[in-house]
Amino acid sequence: MTVIKVGGSTLRTPIDFERLAQRIGTDHASPMVVVVSALPQVTRQLEQAALLAENGQQEQAQSLIATVVTHHRNVARQVLHDRHVIEALEMLFDELYQQLLRLVRGTALTRELTPRTRDRITSCGERMALHLIHHVLVEEGVEVTSVPATGVIVTDATYGNAEPLYEQTAERVQQRILPILQRGCSVLTEGFVGTTRDGDVTTMGKESSNLTAALLARVIGAENLVLYTPVAGIYTADPLLVPTARPIACLSYQHAEHLAHAGLKLLYPTMIAPLREQSIQLRIAALDPSESHATCIGNDGEEVEMFVLLAERLCGVELTRSSYRSALERGWHASGIIAEHGMRVIAAATAVELAALEHLGIAAYQRGECWQIRVWAYASRPAVHRRIAATLSQLPSLAALTAAHSDDISTTTALTWSAALPPLVALHEQIAEDFPHLQGG
Repeated sequence: MTVIKVGGSTLRTPIDFERLAQRIGTDHASPMVVVVSALPQVTRQLEQAALLAENGQQEQAQSLIATVVTHHRNVARQVLHDRHVIEALEMLFDELYQQLLRLVRGTALTRELTPRTRDRITSCGERMALHLIHHVLVEEGVEVTSVPATGVIVTDATYGNAEPLYEQTAERVQQRILPILQRGCSVLTEGFVGTTRDGDVTTMGKESSNLTAALLARVIGAENLVLYTPVAGIYTADPLLVPTARPIACLSYQHAEHLAHAGLKLLYPTMIAPLREQSIQLRIAALDPSESHATCIGNDGEEVEMFVLLAERLCGVELTRSSYRSALERGWHASGIIAEHGMRVIAAATAVELAALEHLGIAAYQRGECWQIRVWAYASRPAVHRRIAATLSQLPSLAALTAAHSDDISTTTALTWSAALPPLVALHEQIAEDFPHLQGG
C-alpha cells in the first residue's frame, strides 16, 4: 500500500489538478491514502490576517480572508464541471468565511491572538483544500473517501507546533481509516492539522504535512510514501535558482534526516524516524509525468559524498542581546541563522516572525531584507568543509557566518544584508569542484 502526499505549492494551475487526478487514478494501485496541504500562500495569508487582527487592523484582516475564500471559489470554477458540486463547495467556503470573520473580529476586539485561536484560523486552508481536491478526484472517477485529519491525528496542546501522539492516533486510524482501505476505497485527508484529546484544533508547524503522511504510512503499514512536489526530487541546489544543479538519485535515512534539520523544505525533520522504523521507502517526484527524475530515500540510500546548497530570502534583524533574550522569553521564534556579535544578536526571520517581534515592542538596531545561504555537505576530507566555509565567507554584504561540524557532515550558514540574489550559480559550481562524481548529474 502507498501513501501519497501532495504539496499545496504543486497545485498552481488547473492542469496541475488534472495531473494529480491522473497520477492517483492511473499510476498508483488502490487503495491508498492521499494527504493534501493548503493551496499556495494560503496558510501564510491566514496567518497574516490573524496578526493584522491582533494589531487592531480588522478591515485589512477581513479583506485578506475574503481574498483567500474568493481564490478557492475561482479555482473550484476552473477545475470542476458539475454546477451542483460547485455551488455546494461555495456554500462550504462561505461557512468557513463566516467562521474566520468571527475569529478575526474577536481577536481585533480583544487585541489578543492566542495560539489556540491562531491554529483555528490557519487550519482552515487545509479544510478548503480537502473538500476541493475531493471533488476533483471524484469527477475523474477516483473512488475516495475524505476523512478530516481532525478526526484522526491526535496531538498534544502545544498550539502552532503540536506533537502527534502516536498511540492515540494509531487507535483512530484503525477505527476510521483502515475499514475504508479494507473495502478497497482510497482515503483523502489533510496534513498539518490535528486535534488535542479534548478536541481543540492544533497545527504541527510549517511543512508538517509530510509528518502527517509519514505517520499514517507507519500506522497502516505502507510500503511506500510518495511526495509530489514542484521539483523532481532533491538536487544539489534549487534548479529554479541554479540551472546547473545536479540531481541526487538516492539518500540514506540518516542523510535525509540531516538535510531536513539543515532546512531542506522538501523534508520535515521528524518525518524520517517513522519511515526508518518500518523501512518505508520515501520517493520524491514531480507531479508532471514528463519529469523522469526522482529521489529515493531508504535503507539502500547512497553514502557517497555530496552537498546541497540552500538559499532562502528572509528578513534580517539585529538586536541587543538583552532584547533577544526578552523576545525568546515571550515566545518569539526566528526561522534562520542566529549569530552573536559582541553585545548584539543577528537573526534571520520570516516577515510574519518579524511582525510578531514588532508586536512585542522589541526595538532593533537594524532590519531589512536578507538572504540566508546554507550548505549541507557530506565529505570525508576536512579540507572540503573548510573550503565551503571559506567560500561562503566571501559572499558580498556578509552579516553573519556559522558552521557546525560532526564526523563527516557539516552545515555552514551565511547571512547577507542584501535584497539582491547572491551569485548562487558561481557559488554552486565553486563548491561542486570538490564533488566530481556529481558532475553532470
